[in-house]
Amino acid sequence: MKYKTLAALGAATLALSGCATVIKGTSQSIVITTPPVSGAYCILSSAEGNWPVTTPNVVTVDKSKEDILVKCNKPGYQEASANIPSDFQGWTLGNLVLGGLIGVGVDAATGAMNEYPRAFAIPMTVLTGPAPNTTSAAMVLGVSGNPRDLGITGSTVTPYSSISVSMTDPHGAFITTVKSDGPAFRAGLQTGDVVETFNGLRVDTYDDLTKIVSTTANGAVVQLGVLRKGHHLDVAVQL
Repeated sequence: MKYKTLAALGAATLALSGCATVIKGTSQSIVITTPPVSGAYCILSSAEGNWPVTTPNVVTVDKSKEDILVKCNKPGYQEASANIPSDFQGWTLGNLVLGGLIGVGVDAATGAMNEYPRAFAIPMTVLTGPAPNTTSAAMVLGVSGNPRDLGITGSTVTPYSSISVSMTDPHGAFITTVKSDGPAFRAGLQTGDVVETFNGLRVDTYDDLTKIVSTTANGAVVQLGVLRKGHHLDVAVQL
C-alpha cells in the first residue's frame, strides 16, 4: 500500500509539472515602445486588469485568451491605440497527456495556454496643430515672446539610468551641466539635479523640458519640481 501511495504521488507531481500554468506562469512581461519618441504614457487594459507604463519600459501583465488594448498619449502627439494579440500556445495541449483534462482546464482558466509578444511598438504621430483639451505646460501658461532656455544640458531619465535606482517612478530631465550665465545657475540648480515637473506639470523627458521652456516668455517665473540627492525641492526660476 505504501508503494502504491508513493507511486500515485509521483504520478500527480508529473501531471502537475506538465501544466503550462506551472511551466510558463499566469503572467508575463512585455516591452512597450512608442517610436519615434519616448516618454509616452500608456495604459494596457483587458478583462484581467489595467497596467500603466511610461515608454520605453517593461510592464508585467496577466495572461488571458483576450487581446490587450493599449492607448498611449504624449503632449504634441495624437493619441495612439492598438491591440496586443494573445496567441494560443499549441504545445500546451501536451497537458492532455501529462495532466489530463484537469491540466488543460487549469491552463485555460489561468490564461497560461496563451501568450503575448515579448515586445510591442505603438507608433506615435506628431500633431499638425494644437490639440483640443491639451494639457501641455506651454498651453496652460498661454504665454508668448522670445524663446528661452534654462542654460543647461542634460539627458532623459529612464529606468536604465543610474539615478533611477533612487526613484520610484523614473522620469524627468537629468542636468549634466549648468551654464554660469543662465537662468538655472541663477536659481541654484546643480549638476545631478532631476527636473520632474514644470509649474506642477509632469516632465517625462529632457526634450519635453526644452520644448516647454522655449515656448515660455522672457521674464516669466516658473516653478520646477526638482529631485536632488533623494530630496524633492521646489525651485523658482526666472527665464
